[in-house]
Amino acid sequence: MKFEVDPGTQVRFSHLNIRDEKHGDETVPACDLTFIWQAANSVLTMFDGKLLTSLYGPPTEAMEQGGLDGVEPVSQFPTLKFPYMASIKWADVATASLSIDYGLGKTLDLTPCKIHKFVLDCNEGGTVELKFTASCSAGLTERTLGKLALMIGQDVQIDVVATEVIKDLPLHDNKPTLVTLFGANAAH
Repeated sequence: MKFEVDPGTQVRFSHLNIRDEKHGDETVPACDLTFIWQAANSVLTMFDGKLLTSLYGPPTEAMEQGGLDGVEPVSQFPTLKFPYMASIKWADVATASLSIDYGLGKTLDLTPCKIHKFVLDCNEGGTVELKFTASCSAGLTERTLGKLALMIGQDVQIDVVATEVIKDLPLHDNKPTLVTLFGANAAH
């Protein structure tokens, strides 16, 4: 998975957790930033190439309407195949650079960050609410943390550039996987 967010993408900055972190014998400030991104369902292809067509299908006859002139459809696959399915937790972790635009062309650059705790909430019509957390500890100052605290609950523009995929994480606490629930064919 190569998770990236194009520069200027608007997301909701929903939560900030300020904490400390041990780096050897040294204790340094760290923070976890949670973002919510309302995106076209094509974003699912960043997680797995088959995920979009596994969860969404083409429009139904009831959805066929005349389009609006000059307005592109959100997705060519707007129909949820499983409308009652709960949110999906995705266990990939990546390192990335994160920039947050806080106005007048000024940005907070938080690099490197660990991007993780992905939650995908698929919606009828071809959109996905994508929630993720960026954990940072490099170069945090009182000024940076203060600016971040003032942005909580705001729509902000961000840029995420992946630098490395750490690896798929195993499920925790011996929770069943699709393979254990439905057999080996469920993974394909």
